[in-house]
Amino acid sequence: MRLTTLTFLALFSPAAAHAYAPGSSQTEPTCPKGDRPVWVNTRTSVYHYRGMRWYGHTKYGKYACEKDALAEGRRVTRNGE
Repeated sequence: MRLTTLTFLALFSPAAAHAYAPGSSQTEPTCPKGDRPVWVNTRTSVYHYRGMRWYGHTKYGKYACEKDALAEGRRVTRNGE
């Protein structure tokens, strides 16, 4: 019973629900032709493309156009995630 309770709390607590979710007010930008939206992890300065594991799922981050991210000194992920 105790294990069930702990599992329930871990899965459905407010902290768990928002641990890897971007802010609800953030939306993908509309990028000009030839550019594409990326998710920038603002803690590591690494960005991810749509379809990658961490796209929109890091605790600290923001959406940006790739050219803007590069201009800010960010880099693309090296491990493909």
